[in-house]
Amino acid sequence: MSAVTFPLAADERDRERELRARFAQFWSTATGDPRTVYDTFISATPFAQGVSFDERVETASVRGWWVRPSVAEHDGVMLYLHGGGYLAGSAKAYRGLASQLASRTRRPVFVLDYPLAPEATVPAAPDAVMAAYEWLRESGSERIVFVGDSAGGGLSLVTLARLAHASRPSAAIAGLVFSPWVDLAFTG
Repeated sequence: MSAVTFPLAADERDRERELRARFAQFWSTATGDPRTVYDTFISATPFAQGVSFDERVETASVRGWWVRPSVAEHDGVMLYLHGGGYLAGSAKAYRGLASQLASRTRRPVFVLDYPLAPEATVPAAPDAVMAAYEWLRESGSERIVFVGDSAGGGLSLVTLARLAHASRPSAAIAGLVFSPWVDLAFTG
């Protein structure tokens, strides 16, 4: 099997080099509460143009933020599940990243604040994702894409597996995961 490579354009390579330098600078000087440091790092993602990101949701069972493109050209929504090793991360900090997705896909993104450890234990996070999924369905969403990075990627896959075994038809149409954390026992 041969590898397929896609070379970066010069301007992309320059942006990558600049981003890596900013990461190195940030992590070499970051101090304080680990959750705050993580959120500060993640919230540095720039907000996309033409996207609103200030609609907070707080119900009895669902907390998070809507990130909406000014023009939605596609039906359905994305349910974004943030990373942070189940210990850190927040929907508010991930709005910049979600705005990039909303802008490019022209779909609204709901970024969920799921319960974090150690304050919450299993299955609090997966149950919170199911509650958000049901809330989206009850709100009229019939096409839901699960998107997540790291721990959120693992949660996306867990939820898709739960829905695959559910007794009623699912509104889930796809899943997109970035570096999903799926081996919590570190056996791989």
